[in-house]
Amino acid sequence: MSTPNHKPRSRRTRYQKFSDKVFSLTGMPVWRVATIIVFLVGLGWALQYALRGEEQTAVQKTKLEKKEDFLQAITIPERFFEFAFPIQIEKLDAKIGRCDQLLNQGSEYSDQIQEKRLALLSLKVMTVAKNGIDPTETLDQFLNSLDQVSGALEQQDQYQYLLVSTYLKVLAADPDSDFYAPTEAAISAINETTPVPQLQATSCYQTAMKYYEDSNDRDKAGKLLQLLGEKMSMAEEPEVAYHGISLVDFPNFYEVYHGAISTALSADSWKAETNKLLNQLEKTPPRSLKTLSVLMNVPEKHLHAGNQEVALTVLQELQSAASASDARTRDDMLPKMQRLKTRIELFRNTFPLSGLDLAGRTIGPPEKEQTMIIFFNPNSKRSVNALRRLAGSPLREGWSTTTYLASVFELQEEDISVLRKLDPNFTIVDGPTAKDWFEKCGIEQVPYSIRLDEAGVVQRMGFP
Repeated sequence: MSTPNHKPRSRRTRYQKFSDKVFSLTGMPVWRVATIIVFLVGLGWALQYALRGEEQTAVQKTKLEKKEDFLQAITIPERFFEFAFPIQIEKLDAKIGRCDQLLNQGSEYSDQIQEKRLALLSLKVMTVAKNGIDPTETLDQFLNSLDQVSGALEQQDQYQYLLVSTYLKVLAADPDSDFYAPTEAAISAINETTPVPQLQATSCYQTAMKYYEDSNDRDKAGKLLQLLGEKMSMAEEPEVAYHGISLVDFPNFYEVYHGAISTALSADSWKAETNKLLNQLEKTPPRSLKTLSVLMNVPEKHLHAGNQEVALTVLQELQSAASASDARTRDDMLPKMQRLKTRIELFRNTFPLSGLDLAGRTIGPPEKEQTMIIFFNPNSKRSVNALRRLAGSPLREGWSTTTYLASVFELQEEDISVLRKLDPNFTIVDGPTAKDWFEKCGIEQVPYSIRLDEAGVVQRMGFP
């Protein structure tokens, strides 16, 4: 009996079963369902990214708005000092009020706002005092705010220079007011560890000098300046320390700062002022770079007037003072003083004319009644104007004159053209010859002129 022939029955795979199930549920093949799922997942990610970006943008916008609020609250309007007094006070009160609002809201800029609020109050005190109104009430408001802020700080004297500056502004507005004692106390409280904001320190320096200038009691004002100067000179910041040293010097040499020694004085007055200065130099030698620079004008003026011996005597005192100063002052002032000494010693001595002019001709001893040498900078308007004045000067008409123009720099063709147009008879000198003359004459700044007689002896030196 034969056996029936049966085909083996194939088994369905898991994927086929899963595919059949998906199709029965969705009516779509697996690949299409998978494509839709991938699309939906991608769409979800995109939406999440977009929402997160909007959230970050909103946060950034909020920060920007807060910063704008902060800047608007502290920024003084342009041309503030040109406004009428009532408008100034109105604007300051609005700024101070806005600062208060931001502080109450817990702004992330609270520290900066607090600092600027104090500066606004200080400015209000100065504005009130400057307009002749008793600043006591406004000053009390400032002091109370300062006490509240300082009480919460680790360093209690963080705003000490702001306090000193505020008091000085009141004194500068009314030198005879009753605020001398609290100002002195505020200055005395400064010590080596007191923070020194350079802007406030500079304000103290400038305001203190104004107070001294306007004071009716210079002795009293001078003591306050010197106390502040000694305190500021302790600062680690070099510029602040130099401001301090200048304040110590300022009362001692105030007259020279304001041109008391001038060629416009009579001979007797000029001699008396110079002797007074020499006594002061011996009593309290200046230490500051600024003061020594101002005092250098005195021997220079005597040199211009032909007082060679007096010029040298004053210069020697200044050299002694500079030698005893700090390294920066010595390095800056002593070379300048040495060049001035060269100029003084050259006066009434023979200047050896030698070298070559621009055309290559040899320069020799004077051949005319007088010789003028003008040291100049072709790129300086001041120098060019001096040369124009010289070209039309009547001083050159009475004598036969040779005029040399010695340039600081190598001249370009356009420079030479300009000089030729001024006066074709000018003899132009640059390069090594001009450099040699500069060194021999000790020239410090230009334009500068030297006049020789027919024997080549220097008869006059000065700024043309």
